[in-house]
Amino acid sequence: MTSGIPVDVVIYYPGYDRWLDKYYRDQAGPFEVIIFSPGFGTPADAYEVYLNYWASWGVVVAGVSWQYESDRANDVAYKDHGKVLGLLSQMATEGSLLDPFNGIPDTDHVGAVGHSRGGRAAFMATSQEGRILCASAWMPTLNDSLAVSEGTSLQLFGGDVDEIAPPDEWQDPLYRSIDDGIVYIEVFGGDHGTDRDLHPVMALDLFMFHLKGDRSVESGLQGDELKGRAEAGEFRLRMKMGGEEYDSHPELSEVPGESPSSDGSSGSLIAFGLVVVLGIAVVAFLFLNNKYRWVFKPKRDVPDPTPEKDR
Repeated sequence: MTSGIPVDVVIYYPGYDRWLDKYYRDQAGPFEVIIFSPGFGTPADAYEVYLNYWASWGVVVAGVSWQYESDRANDVAYKDHGKVLGLLSQMATEGSLLDPFNGIPDTDHVGAVGHSRGGRAAFMATSQEGRILCASAWMPTLNDSLAVSEGTSLQLFGGDVDEIAPPDEWQDPLYRSIDDGIVYIEVFGGDHGTDRDLHPVMALDLFMFHLKGDRSVESGLQGDELKGRAEAGEFRLRMKMGGEEYDSHPELSEVPGESPSSDGSSGSLIAFGLVVVLGIAVVAFLFLNNKYRWVFKPKRDVPDPTPEKDR
């Protein structure tokens, strides 16, 4: 796609088996669209369990396997989301009425989700494609909100022992830079891998709520149920919603030995005091040393006993 490099796209959509060896589409469409971006160097079908899971809930899932080289993947892959949507629209309208994909995707209601660099692409795609209403990023290598569209509902994941995308380097700065509309879950003991009982399930709730208008998932997505899980110690939860901010574990943001509200003035005063004490000590030493020399100054110079070669 971008730069003329081909991109593999695998599509999952709601359907059911019949006696013929063919997968028929569900007639209840059209269905909202989810674009999934895997981690760098990983094909989308490596996450097949997740893609099938989402499709079973009545959405069309496009799993994209990016082919870009490492030094361009961060800056190019996200631009292809719009082209994937164009491909889906073309397939839905240009096929025959008997085509199982005809009329299936609703490309006006789209969610994006991704893992690692794919999570970066999912968030950045919101600034390029206005049809993306919500996005979920799992341990993304992104720490600046300038590439994220304001007004998009965002779901962010990190792992506190992730050595590939450490939260303090990536997700924490990203969360702080976003003003509103974000849920950030930092998994205790979580590394750079995904948890099939957490990441795809939470992402599904995001899509059901924002794409399908299913209000039954709201409490578990961004309400009291989710807060209860965090306060029970399952993960750390930070949210910015409707101008209000929530942190289930604010003590984890404190600097040891310093009040969370401290502006650094107490540390400056301590440092100044140490400098003053050190200065007084130096002056006293010099004064006493000079006094000692004045009182006991020898009447004549005493030769240095150290051999000249060792001086």
